[in-house]
Amino acid sequence: MTHEDEGAGCRARYANGRIILDAWAPGRAECMAQAVRGLVRDAVRPGGAPPCEQDVERVEALPDRELLAHVLGRAVAQLARRGLVPADVLMKEDDEGGVTTTLLLVPGTQLRRMPAAGPRADDVLIERSDAGWRCHVVVEARPVAALHEGFPPATPRGSAGTAGRDAGTSGGGA
Repeated sequence: MTHEDEGAGCRARYANGRIILDAWAPGRAECMAQAVRGLVRDAVRPGGAPPCEQDVERVEALPDRELLAHVLGRAVAQLARRGLVPADVLMKEDDEGGVTTTLLLVPGTQLRRMPAAGPRADDVLIERSDAGWRCHVVVEARPVAALHEGFPPATPRGSAGTAGRDAGTSGGGA
């Protein structure tokens, strides 16, 4: 799914062991969602698998940098722990400043490189711009050749994961 026709988009490049992300959108939540899309597009070769699971999380109000670092860290954690990547991400802000994030997950079998960890808030820039919001994020990564055997991790048969249920509330960053 592309959102560039809505005045939103993302760009990612890999250089010197880092994925460098730039994203922009009219709204804050969509800008953060674009950053997740950029991370995924850089790390995973395009595939056609439909989403197999949803990971839904309600995050209390956090400073913008911490919130973006948390959301990106959650996407990285799904890949590292379970071998799943967001095919898309939906973010909805509420009146209290919190955000509900839904990651639509697919198996990450076409991995190009692995983010080493989610970014720290210090590695994130997110701000209002004349056209809405923009962000710049640097994520440490390694090429897929550096990964250990056994990726993606095995998921036990019958494991329900967090499909369609709320994963809880987080009060901290990634």
